[in-house]
Amino acid sequence: MIFILIQIFSFYHFLNLIKIFVEQYYSPKRLIKCQINYLFDKKIKYLVNTIFYLGFILIFYFFQNDFFLLIFLLINYLFIIKINLKSYHFTRRNLFLLVLSSVFNIISTYFLVYKVNLFVCVIFLIIINEFSFYLAFYCLLPIELLIRNHFIKKAHHKVLKNKYIVIGITGSFGKTTTKNFIYSFLKTKYLVSKQDHNYNTLMGLAKYINNEVKDEDQILLVELGVDEKNTMKNFKKLFSLDFAIVNSIGEMHLSTFKSLENIVQEKLSIRFLLKENGKLFLNQEIENQFAQYLNFPYQTYSLNEIDYQGECFYKIKYYDQIIQTNLITKFQLQSLVIALKIAKILNLNDYEILFSLNNIIIPSRRLQIRKKNNLLLIDNSYNANYLGIKEVINNLLFLKKKIIVLTGGLIELGDKYLEYNNLLSYELNKCEKVILITKNNQHPLIKTIFKNKLILKENIREGYNYINSLDGEYIVLLLAKGSDIYLK
Repeated sequence: MIFILIQIFSFYHFLNLIKIFVEQYYSPKRLIKCQINYLFDKKIKYLVNTIFYLGFILIFYFFQNDFFLLIFLLINYLFIIKINLKSYHFTRRNLFLLVLSSVFNIISTYFLVYKVNLFVCVIFLIIINEFSFYLAFYCLLPIELLIRNHFIKKAHHKVLKNKYIVIGITGSFGKTTTKNFIYSFLKTKYLVSKQDHNYNTLMGLAKYINNEVKDEDQILLVELGVDEKNTMKNFKKLFSLDFAIVNSIGEMHLSTFKSLENIVQEKLSIRFLLKENGKLFLNQEIENQFAQYLNFPYQTYSLNEIDYQGECFYKIKYYDQIIQTNLITKFQLQSLVIALKIAKILNLNDYEILFSLNNIIIPSRRLQIRKKNNLLLIDNSYNANYLGIKEVINNLLFLKKKIIVLTGGLIELGDKYLEYNNLLSYELNKCEKVILITKNNQHPLIKTIFKNKLILKENIREGYNYINSLDGEYIVLLLAKGSDIYLK
């Protein structure tokens, strides 16, 4: 009975580790860092968990009763593991890792329980779990690398065989918007394959090319996502680029990049993926801010290349036609400029361009606009960054309507976390109400948002219920991840 209960606890522990492991892109280094950050960020919770853990160990040691061990395992599940099995996605890779971890754990705990001492096993149970998990990972790693290389080579061969025109987009934010705008134009003339589902990592793109790109496609339109140094060069294993676009550089993912300089250099290293006659396009603002890094050939694009009107929901003038759009920010307009530039290089005529301008695709959760009863919902929950939020709020103020913001604050900013959340609060205080989704009473926005504007909610659903109860006309800006459920 005791041995079975130990394995049940270990099973849930492995599920929790694998869930975090997937979120950290199967990187042991990032998993360990994530666990360490948890210890520092959740000191009180961790202390409570530790007291429960050690307390029940002592109770079990003195009473040697299965009932106390059962309580101990339940406490660990409720307060330490806390995993939602219904939301868990089992892949073949995860399943192998789970099974092998469990096998190593059974062998280790069996030896300790029956050959050494049960008390020793209980004391070191979490350490044994961690050891079994990492041992399983490194045992499977050679097989994983073989499989990984097979799929990468298969995708690379497919690209070479079909001679696609490959357009790669990178940046700190706005990649998906730029990709969708380019797709809106090119699909009127070419067979274009556009990766969805946020497959912007090396293996994600390999899977996309192997499974979704067709041989008859002419253009391959991809996002290149990097969040740490020396990762951009890996995409060379899949393809070389005909066109490379860097649409933005900002202090996103500072927790992994460590410095803005690292971000700049990594984003600009997309130039090494270009074919011999490939072209690199940079947003003019990148040249303005980071000219000291630009010692190589490139072309720029800027808002000076487009005729637009208004301060929000811009109108575009093209060949004497005025086109009303749902574009809210100049960041979106910049994406439209590079889309137009690529369209003209690839010989789209004026009719095709006008048709595309009237049918621009705004990607999901990137300033996507919906109307619901008396509310105008603007969903920017996927990639909320300070500069984008600042411009959205200030542009929406021109509409002279009350603005309500649903947010969890800014994340992944490393040492700049407090600085940028303080800057964000200045913009949020211009709005009618701010619904802050947090369980952390020490969240920096609690201290800096005006008390008469701040509404605290513990989860998205509570925020949704508050918005649903509003009486009157409001603009609701959704910034918290997961808030897109409100649009369904």
